[in-house]
Amino acid sequence: MTEEPRIQHCNLSGLLHPFTAGIFGRSEILGLNGSSDAWFTAGLLARKEQDQFLLVVTSGQAEAQRFYRALSFYHGRQSDILFFPHWETEPYAPLSPHPEIEATRLATLAALANGRGKAVVTTVKALQQKVLPRNILDSLRLQLEVGSEIQREVLLQGLSSLGYQRAALVEDRGSFAVRGDLVDLFPPMLEQPVRLAFFGDELEEIRSFDPVSQRSSDQHLVRLELAPAREMILAGSHLETFTRRCKERCDDLEIPRSQREAILSEVREGLLGPGRENLLPLNYAALDTFFDYLDRFCCLILD
Repeated sequence: MTEEPRIQHCNLSGLLHPFTAGIFGRSEILGLNGSSDAWFTAGLLARKEQDQFLLVVTSGQAEAQRFYRALSFYHGRQSDILFFPHWETEPYAPLSPHPEIEATRLATLAALANGRGKAVVTTVKALQQKVLPRNILDSLRLQLEVGSEIQREVLLQGLSSLGYQRAALVEDRGSFAVRGDLVDLFPPMLEQPVRLAFFGDELEEIRSFDPVSQRSSDQHLVRLELAPAREMILAGSHLETFTRRCKERCDDLEIPRSQREAILSEVREGLLGPGRENLLPLNYAALDTFFDYLDRFCCLILD
C-alpha cells in the first residue's frame, strides 16, 4: 500500500521554524501566493545557521526576475542575492545575447568564484548551458589601486584581453574609452561606470560617473578589481585555442576555407558577429557547468 503524503497546515511564521537548523531531505510547500514565496525564502536566509548557499531555480526568465527583485527587497541586503539569467536566444540562432545579460552573468560568476553572496536566482535553461571555466575566470583579473603605477599601454592591453570594447563614450557594460589622462570603463559587476584619472602613469583617482550625463559623481573608490567583460576571451592563449579548434571543427564539417577565414578574421580583430557567442565551446579546452561555481548548496525549486 502506498503511503499518502502527510499534509501539515500552518502559517508562514510557523512554517519557518522547522527549517531553522537547515534544509535537509525534500519538502514541498503549497499555497505560497504573490510574493510570499520570496518572503519565505528571505526567512530561510535569515534563520539558517549553516554556510549552505541557496540555489533558487525557476521555470523562466520573467519568473526569475520577479523572484529576484522580491527576494532582494525582503532580505534587505541586495549584494547577498545574485541573479544568473540565460541568454534569451535560441541555440545556433544568428543573434547575440544582450550585453546587460552577459554582464549580469559574468558579475554573478565572479561573485561566486570569490565566495560572495548567500543565494542565486536562475532558470532551468541557464543551468543547462555550460559556462566560462572557473579556473580561467580566477586567472583573468586586473587589480587597480589609487596611488599605484601602471603604464597606459599595459592597462589598455589588459582591458582588451578581458573582453572590454573600446568606444567613443562609455554607456554600456563592458566598454571603455580614453580621453587624455582619463580612462572611462564600465565593469560588469558595478552599477555605474568608473573614471580613472592618471598623472603620468600614476592612478590618482577612481570615481563613478553617470553614463547618461557623463558627469562624475562624489563616489570615490580606493581600489578596483576587474573581471572579464565577455564570456569569450579572444586574446592570448585563448585566442590561439579558439583559432586551432575552429580550424579543426571546420575541417570536420567540411566548411569552405573562405567561411572559416571570415570568422577568424573577425575574431582576430576582437569583433564578434551576431550569434558568434555560440562558438564559446571552441574558446577553451573545456567548459564548466554552473554547479562548478557552487561548493555546498541547497536547492529551492519554484513551480
